[in-house]
Amino acid sequence: MKISVIVTVYNRLSYLRNMIICLNSQTKKPYELIIADDGSHESVQEILKEFSNLEYKVKHAYQEDKGFRLAASRNNGARQAEGDYFVFMDQDIIFDKNLLEEIEKQAKKSTYLKMRAIYVDEETKISIEKRIEKNENYEDFLLEIKDNEIEKNEKGYKKDKMYVYLYKLGLRKRAAKVVGLGFGLYKEDYYKINGFDENYEGWGYEDDDFGNRLTFSGIYGIPLKTKHPMIHMYHKEAPSKGKSLNEDYYRKKRSEYFKKKSLYCEKGILNKEVK
Repeated sequence: MKISVIVTVYNRLSYLRNMIICLNSQTKKPYELIIADDGSHESVQEILKEFSNLEYKVKHAYQEDKGFRLAASRNNGARQAEGDYFVFMDQDIIFDKNLLEEIEKQAKKSTYLKMRAIYVDEETKISIEKRIEKNENYEDFLLEIKDNEIEKNEKGYKKDKMYVYLYKLGLRKRAAKVVGLGFGLYKEDYYKINGFDENYEGWGYEDDDFGNRLTFSGIYGIPLKTKHPMIHMYHKEAPSKGKSLNEDYYRKKRSEYFKKKSLYCEKGILNKEVK
Protein backbone atom coordinates (compact mmCIF):
# COMPACT_ATOMS: atom_id res chain seq x y z
CA MET A 1 0.00 0.00 0.00
CA LYS A 2 1.27 3.47 -0.95
CA ILE A 3 0.23 5.86 1.81
CA SER A 4 0.08 9.58 1.08
CA VAL A 5 0.22 11.55 4.35
CA ILE A 6 -1.50 14.91 3.84
CA VAL A 7 -0.80 17.37 6.64
CA THR A 8 -2.75 20.61 6.87
CA VAL A 9 -0.66 23.54 8.11
CA TYR A 10 -1.00 27.22 8.81
CA ASN A 11 2.07 28.78 10.47
CA ARG A 12 3.20 27.27 13.83
CA LEU A 13 5.58 25.15 11.77
CA SER A 14 7.47 23.85 14.81
CA TYR A 15 4.49 21.48 15.14
CA LEU A 16 5.10 20.26 11.59
CA ARG A 17 8.70 19.59 12.57
CA ASN A 18 7.55 17.37 15.45
CA MET A 19 5.29 15.45 13.09
CA ILE A 20 8.06 14.85 10.55
CA ILE A 21 10.23 13.43 13.34
CA CYS A 22 7.39 10.98 14.07
CA LEU A 23 7.05 10.08 10.38
CA ASN A 24 10.78 9.40 10.15
CA SER A 25 10.55 6.83 12.96
CA GLN A 26 7.74 4.83 11.33
CA THR A 27 8.14 1.08 10.90
CA LYS A 28 6.30 1.60 7.59
CA LYS A 29 7.41 4.77 5.86
CA PRO A 30 4.89 6.87 3.98
CA TYR A 31 5.08 6.90 0.21
CA GLU A 32 4.97 10.68 0.37
CA LEU A 33 4.30 13.62 2.65
CA ILE A 34 2.17 16.40 1.24
CA ILE A 35 2.09 19.67 3.17
CA ALA A 36 -1.31 21.23 2.49
CA ASP A 37 -0.60 24.86 3.32
CA ASP A 38 -3.46 27.30 3.91
CA GLY A 39 -1.28 30.35 3.25
CA SER A 40 1.42 30.20 5.93
CA HIS A 41 3.70 33.22 6.30
CA GLU A 42 6.36 31.12 8.00
CA SER A 43 8.72 29.26 5.67
CA VAL A 44 8.02 25.58 5.14
CA GLN A 45 11.31 25.27 3.30
CA GLU A 46 13.23 26.39 6.39
CA ILE A 47 11.72 23.51 8.34
CA LEU A 48 12.48 21.02 5.56
CA LYS A 49 16.17 22.03 5.44
CA GLU A 50 16.65 20.08 8.65
CA PHE A 51 15.42 16.91 6.93
CA SER A 52 17.59 16.58 3.84
CA ASN A 53 17.68 12.77 3.55
CA LEU A 54 14.07 11.72 3.85
CA GLU A 55 13.10 8.25 2.60
CA TYR A 56 9.90 9.52 0.98
CA LYS A 57 8.75 12.30 -1.32
CA VAL A 58 7.77 15.70 0.06
CA LYS A 59 5.41 18.07 -1.75
CA HIS A 60 4.17 21.53 -0.79
CA ALA A 61 0.60 22.36 -1.89
CA TYR A 62 0.26 26.06 -1.15
CA GLN A 63 -2.75 28.35 -1.47
CA GLU A 64 -2.97 32.07 -0.78
CA ASP A 65 -3.99 33.25 2.66
CA LYS A 66 -7.58 34.31 2.14
CA GLY A 67 -8.84 33.28 5.55
CA PHE A 68 -9.60 29.80 6.88
CA ARG A 69 -10.02 27.51 3.85
CA LEU A 70 -9.35 24.05 5.27
CA ALA A 71 -11.59 22.20 2.81
CA ALA A 72 -9.81 23.69 -0.20
CA SER A 73 -6.41 23.08 1.38
CA ARG A 74 -7.12 19.39 1.89
CA ASN A 75 -8.28 19.05 -1.70
CA ASN A 76 -5.12 20.79 -2.86
CA GLY A 77 -3.05 18.19 -1.05
CA ALA A 78 -5.13 15.30 -2.36
CA ARG A 79 -4.75 16.50 -5.97
CA GLN A 80 -1.00 16.05 -5.73
CA ALA A 81 -1.21 12.68 -3.98
CA GLU A 82 0.09 9.65 -5.87
CA GLY A 83 -0.68 7.04 -3.20
CA ASP A 84 -3.68 4.73 -3.17
CA TYR A 85 -4.48 5.53 0.47
CA PHE A 86 -4.80 9.00 1.99
CA VAL A 87 -4.02 9.80 5.63
CA PHE A 88 -5.08 13.32 6.62
CA MET A 89 -3.69 14.84 9.79
CA ASP A 90 -3.44 18.23 11.44
CA GLN A 91 0.09 19.50 12.01
CA ASP A 92 -0.18 19.48 15.82
CA ILE A 93 -0.44 15.68 16.19
CA ILE A 94 2.37 13.34 17.22
CA PHE A 95 2.24 9.56 17.23
CA ASP A 96 4.03 6.26 17.82
CA LYS A 97 6.30 4.49 15.32
CA ASN A 98 3.63 1.89 14.42
CA LEU A 99 0.91 4.29 13.27
CA LEU A 100 1.19 3.77 9.49
CA GLU A 101 1.77 0.04 9.96
CA GLU A 102 -1.50 -0.19 11.92
CA ILE A 103 -3.33 1.90 9.33
CA GLU A 104 -2.21 -0.51 6.59
CA LYS A 105 -3.45 -3.49 8.62
CA GLN A 106 -6.83 -1.98 9.49
CA ALA A 107 -7.69 -0.13 6.28
CA LYS A 108 -10.65 -1.51 4.32
CA LYS A 109 -12.39 -0.43 1.15
CA SER A 110 -15.62 1.51 1.70
CA THR A 111 -14.57 2.54 5.22
CA TYR A 112 -12.63 5.41 6.69
CA LEU A 113 -10.41 5.16 9.77
CA LYS A 114 -11.07 7.61 12.59
CA MET A 115 -8.14 8.63 14.79
CA ARG A 116 -8.30 9.88 18.34
CA ALA A 117 -5.78 11.90 20.33
CA ILE A 118 -5.17 12.99 23.89
CA TYR A 119 -5.21 16.78 24.24
CA VAL A 120 -2.41 18.06 26.47
CA ASP A 121 -1.96 21.42 28.18
CA GLU A 122 0.86 23.88 27.54
CA GLU A 123 3.07 22.62 30.37
CA THR A 124 2.83 19.02 29.18
CA LYS A 125 3.46 20.07 25.58
CA ILE A 126 6.70 21.80 26.62
CA SER A 127 7.84 18.73 28.55
CA ILE A 128 7.16 16.46 25.59
CA GLU A 129 9.05 18.76 23.21
CA LYS A 130 12.09 18.54 25.50
CA ARG A 131 11.92 14.78 25.17
CA ILE A 132 11.62 15.10 21.38
CA GLU A 133 14.82 17.17 21.31
CA LYS A 134 16.59 14.43 23.29
CA ASN A 135 15.48 11.84 20.71
CA GLU A 136 13.61 9.87 23.34
CA ASN A 137 11.14 7.14 22.39
CA TYR A 138 7.45 7.87 22.04
CA GLU A 139 6.72 5.67 25.06
CA ASP A 140 8.67 8.22 27.13
CA PHE A 141 6.40 11.04 25.90
CA LEU A 142 3.48 9.18 27.46
CA LEU A 143 5.11 9.50 30.88
CA GLU A 144 3.93 13.11 30.76
CA ILE A 145 0.29 12.04 30.27
CA LYS A 146 -2.01 11.37 33.22
CA ASP A 147 -3.35 7.82 33.44
CA ASN A 148 -6.96 9.03 33.50
CA GLU A 149 -6.43 10.78 30.14
CA ILE A 150 -5.17 7.55 28.58
CA GLU A 151 -8.15 5.72 30.10
CA LYS A 152 -10.55 8.34 28.72
CA ASN A 153 -9.04 7.89 25.25
CA GLU A 154 -9.56 4.12 25.48
CA LYS A 155 -13.18 4.62 26.51
CA GLY A 156 -13.68 6.83 23.46
CA TYR A 157 -12.35 4.05 21.23
CA LYS A 158 -14.76 1.54 22.79
CA LYS A 159 -17.66 3.96 22.30
CA ASP A 160 -16.80 4.28 18.61
CA LYS A 161 -16.70 0.49 18.32
CA MET A 162 -20.21 0.37 19.77
CA TYR A 163 -21.35 3.02 17.28
CA VAL A 164 -20.09 0.83 14.43
CA TYR A 165 -22.00 -2.15 15.81
CA LEU A 166 -25.22 -0.13 16.13
CA TYR A 167 -24.75 1.34 12.65
CA LYS A 168 -24.49 -2.12 11.13
CA LEU A 169 -27.70 -3.08 12.92
CA GLY A 170 -29.44 -0.06 11.44
CA LEU A 171 -29.83 1.60 14.86
CA ARG A 172 -27.58 4.59 14.08
CA LYS A 173 -27.37 6.80 11.00
CA ARG A 174 -23.58 6.78 11.05
CA ALA A 175 -20.77 4.85 12.71
CA ALA A 176 -17.57 6.55 13.97
CA LYS A 177 -17.61 10.25 13.17
CA VAL A 178 -14.92 11.93 11.06
CA VAL A 179 -12.58 13.99 13.24
CA GLY A 180 -10.36 16.44 11.41
CA LEU A 181 -7.25 15.87 13.51
CA GLY A 182 -6.71 12.51 11.81
CA PHE A 183 -8.48 10.11 9.45
CA GLY A 184 -7.62 7.80 6.58
CA LEU A 185 -9.42 6.40 3.54
CA TYR A 186 -8.77 4.95 0.11
CA LYS A 187 -8.19 7.42 -2.69
CA GLU A 188 -11.09 6.00 -4.70
CA ASP A 189 -13.48 6.60 -1.80
CA TYR A 190 -12.29 10.20 -1.47
CA TYR A 191 -12.93 10.82 -5.16
CA LYS A 192 -16.27 9.03 -5.05
CA ILE A 193 -17.82 12.05 -3.27
CA ASN A 194 -15.51 14.64 -4.92
CA GLY A 195 -13.50 15.24 -1.75
CA PHE A 196 -14.22 18.17 0.54
CA ASP A 197 -16.84 20.77 -0.32
CA GLU A 198 -14.92 24.00 -0.88
CA ASN A 199 -18.01 26.09 -0.25
CA TYR A 200 -17.02 25.74 3.40
CA GLU A 201 -14.90 28.82 4.01
CA GLY A 202 -14.21 30.01 7.52
CA TRP A 203 -14.21 27.71 10.51
CA GLY A 204 -16.69 24.90 11.01
CA TYR A 205 -18.73 21.99 9.62
CA GLU A 206 -16.51 20.93 6.70
CA ASP A 207 -15.61 17.67 8.50
CA ASP A 208 -19.21 16.87 9.43
CA ASP A 209 -20.33 17.47 5.84
CA PHE A 210 -17.54 15.24 4.52
CA GLY A 211 -18.48 12.48 6.96
CA ASN A 212 -22.17 12.72 6.07
CA ARG A 213 -21.49 12.36 2.37
CA LEU A 214 -19.17 9.41 2.95
CA THR A 215 -21.69 7.64 5.18
CA PHE A 216 -24.64 8.13 2.86
CA SER A 217 -22.43 6.87 0.02
CA GLY A 218 -21.91 3.61 1.90
CA ILE A 219 -18.46 4.50 3.28
CA TYR A 220 -18.65 4.30 7.06
CA GLY A 221 -16.23 5.14 9.85
CA ILE A 222 -14.35 2.68 12.06
CA PRO A 223 -11.99 3.65 14.90
CA LEU A 224 -8.27 3.06 14.45
CA LYS A 225 -6.80 0.88 17.20
CA THR A 226 -3.24 1.80 18.17
CA LYS A 227 -0.90 0.42 20.83
CA HIS A 228 -0.25 3.91 22.16
CA PRO A 229 -2.57 6.93 21.91
CA MET A 230 -1.82 9.84 19.62
CA ILE A 231 -1.10 13.19 21.26
CA HIS A 232 -2.57 16.55 20.30
CA MET A 233 0.00 19.21 21.22
CA TYR A 234 -1.29 22.30 22.99
CA HIS A 235 -1.78 25.59 21.17
CA LYS A 236 -4.00 28.61 21.64
CA GLU A 237 -7.32 28.48 19.85
CA ALA A 238 -7.47 30.46 16.61
CA PRO A 239 -9.49 33.70 16.93
CA SER A 240 -11.55 32.60 13.91
CA LYS A 241 -13.27 29.90 15.97
CA GLY A 242 -16.66 30.57 17.48
CA LYS A 243 -20.07 30.52 15.85
CA SER A 244 -19.61 29.26 12.31
CA LEU A 245 -20.95 31.15 9.31
CA ASN A 246 -21.25 27.75 7.60
CA GLU A 247 -24.03 26.47 9.84
CA ASP A 248 -27.00 27.35 7.60
CA TYR A 249 -25.32 25.91 4.51
CA TYR A 250 -24.42 22.74 6.40
CA ARG A 251 -27.97 22.18 7.65
CA LYS A 252 -29.36 22.72 4.16
CA LYS A 253 -26.96 20.20 2.64
CA ARG A 254 -27.52 17.67 5.42
CA SER A 255 -31.25 17.79 4.76
CA GLU A 256 -30.56 17.02 1.10
CA TYR A 257 -28.36 14.04 2.03
CA PHE A 258 -31.10 12.55 4.19
CA LYS A 259 -33.38 12.73 1.16
CA LYS A 260 -30.75 10.82 -0.81
CA LYS A 261 -30.04 13.67 -3.19
CA SER A 262 -26.56 13.98 -4.74
CA LEU A 263 -23.68 13.31 -2.33
CA TYR A 264 -21.16 14.54 -4.88
CA CYS A 265 -20.32 18.15 -4.01
CA GLU A 266 -20.25 20.61 -6.90
CA LYS A 267 -17.12 22.45 -5.74
CA GLY A 268 -14.68 19.71 -4.80
CA ILE A 269 -11.38 18.12 -5.73
CA LEU A 270 -12.23 17.78 -9.43
CA ASN A 271 -13.51 21.32 -9.86
CA LYS A 272 -10.63 23.62 -8.89
CA GLU A 273 -6.92 24.06 -9.48
CA VAL A 274 -4.34 24.87 -6.82
CA LYS A 275 -3.81 28.66 -6.52
